[in-house]
Amino acid sequence: MLCGSGCKDAHEELLALAGRLKAPIVDTLRGKERVEWGNPFDDGMTGLIGFSSGYYAMFDCDVLLMLGTDLPYRKSYPYGRGVQIAQVDVKPEHLWLRAPIDLGIVGDVRKRIRELLPLPGEARDSTHLDLAREHYVASCKALDDLAVGSSRRPLIHLQQVAKTISEQARLRGLGQYPDPPVRLLAPATRRPDIHPGKSASLAPPHGSAWASALILAVVPLGKIGIDDGATSA
Repeated sequence: MLCGSGCKDAHEELLALAGRLKAPIVDTLRGKERVEWGNPFDDGMTGLIGFSSGYYAMFDCDVLLMLGTDLPYRKSYPYGRGVQIAQVDVKPEHLWLRAPIDLGIVGDVRKRIRELLPLPGEARDSTHLDLAREHYVASCKALDDLAVGSSRRPLIHLQQVAKTISEQARLRGLGQYPDPPVRLLAPATRRPDIHPGKSASLAPPHGSAWASALILAVVPLGKIGIDDGATSA
């Protein structure tokens, strides 16, 4: 499930649907604040500054359900790889706009999900969800490890700067959203179980330049060094 800003006010319904489908939930940048919190199915973002776990979850699935999203990064979509795509959006002009779809439904995400939930049937195999979540946990740990200062690393890593900003915002009462903490980019960690024919040769098309620009815009760095070489997801 790829969820965007059109999932506003549909948090409860999204979790219920993900539970029925045994599906990981991938966020867009604009959808992150709508669906990430309190979400046991969350698998991170995809897009320009996404997680490797969210990227691969979409490429390893059989069916992608796009809900209220107009994610513009075409390389993030698995079309042409045997993945069927269904899209629900309140704006009909968004259907087919970013990727060729097999089913398009015009309507409010929350209302459409509520129409689906009473229908019988529930997925039994949670393999895809379990693997996606394992990859997400590994990606988060890799980012958190980068946020810890080390005397062996002469430069300050961007993740450490982001963590400091997040902690200071909370201390100053600026952080209004619950956990998880701020993270920039997931390292390009590969799952050892990725199907050779589907995703093994893929590399997420994300870089650290955007995140570097963001940090430089909001933090007076002075003379400290910034090492962004490891954030290549």
